[in-house]
Amino acid sequence: MKAIVVHFHQDSGRLDAEAEVENRARAHRGMPRVPAKSLVVQLALQDVIERVPTSRLTKADARTALRIAGLHIASSLESRDVVDKSLYRRALS
Repeated sequence: MKAIVVHFHQDSGRLDAEAEVENRARAHRGMPRVPAKSLVVQLALQDVIERVPTSRLTKADARTALRIAGLHIASSLESRDVVDKSLYRRALS
């Protein structure tokens, strides 16, 4: 779980861009868009799985780690949105 959250914080710009590309591709294929937060978590998990040995993880451990990491990432994205909105309001003042 920690590896997923750390990876997100280190590579959030790239993960956000990849999520947007994925949603554009889905729209082009006629598929519905997926929330960006969900895609970012999936992409971070895929990146970490490629680098971290997971042979000792049970399915339940992996699900729990993914759920917790998703919550951490979602809260980070929400706090970043709040900061962006407050900066935008200040610029308009």
